[in-house]
Amino acid sequence: MDKEKYITVTVDVEEWFKSNWFNVKQVIGYNYHGDYPQTEIVENLKQILSLFDELSIKGTFFILGGTAIKYPEIIDLVRDRDHEIASHGFFHNWNGTSQETFANHLRIFKKYVYAHPKGFRFPNYNFTEEILEVLHQKGFLYDSSVVPSFNIPGWYGDPHLPLLPYKYALSNGSLIEFPISVSPYLRIPGAGGWFLRNCGLPWTTFLTYFHASVEQYANIYFHTWEISTKNPSLPGIPFHVFRNTGKPMLNRIRSLIYSWKKKKNYHIEAFEDLLDHEINTTCRPVL
Repeated sequence: MDKEKYITVTVDVEEWFKSNWFNVKQVIGYNYHGDYPQTEIVENLKQILSLFDELSIKGTFFILGGTAIKYPEIIDLVRDRDHEIASHGFFHNWNGTSQETFANHLRIFKKYVYAHPKGFRFPNYNFTEEILEVLHQKGFLYDSSVVPSFNIPGWYGDPHLPLLPYKYALSNGSLIEFPISVSPYLRIPGAGGWFLRNCGLPWTTFLTYFHASVEQYANIYFHTWEISTKNPSLPGIPFHVFRNTGKPMLNRIRSLIYSWKKKKNYHIEAFEDLLDHEINTTCRPVL
């Protein structure tokens, strides 16, 4: 008898210039005279929500606080469709932020963006154990920032971390971690985003099916700007950053989710709906 398999589809809600793929300040300064441009993020979000309606799925949306302040309708659009609202922090490039500053960012997010997020995803998957302690202290129940792949220099990855959801042991309790899916055994990344655009639909489809068949769990992600048809072609932005954005990416997401919908015993759920599932593993990774 086939075991039940659980898939989460997650969306990082942010604009194209919230990136670590290029020198943002330089590109913005040269092409927009230092002023961050208006984008079509609201229209992109509406397309994603319409796609989720079409496929009858519920997703988890990790919303960047600064973007939500700039475009306040984002929160209502997601909440009115009954999807999960989670936090992506307030500022995207926050490397080196102290515990006190991070705690203040969480307070501002809850006060001005959304009061009761259960989950968090760190920008660029960059975090420390001390920062996770702050998340727990501020009432968050889970994180989804671990990529248990081989280490990609200058990017992310730790092949020693669990593939399945686990409880991250902290000094004052624990925080549930929902890892991004990678290829089991070989620990190769590919569950959406850059990989879905640059490595193609077959790779992400294979990886997520393989992960789900072995672990009964898969977690994919993509960004709102990846379905935009108006991403800029500017000096200083490498070709691969916006490769296959727009309709090609939207169609790949549709095909990937639809392939799961046709499979027996595959359930697509938001993280908040998986919190009551039994999670047996507890660990304290070395970061």
